[in-house]
Amino acid sequence: MRVKPKNTNRFRHEFQLLEQRDRERVFEALKTFAETPVPSNAICLEKNYYRLRTGDIRIIYLL
Repeated sequence: MRVKPKNTNRFRHEFQLLEQRDRERVFEALKTFAETPVPSNAICLEKNYYRLRTGDIRIIYLL
C-alpha cells in the first residue's frame, strides 16, 4: 500500500527546531513511509496510531 505523507503546521514548526542531524534522520524515516507505512520497528499505540523511533526522536503518526 503506497501512502502520501501529509504534515501539519505543528510538525513543520517542530521539524525546523530540530538540529540538522535529527532533521535528516526524520526526513529519511518519512521517505520510507511512502513504501512501508508500518515499518517493522513501528509500535502500534492505538488503532491507526503508530510510533516510530529514529535516534532520540519519536515520530507519532496516524494512518
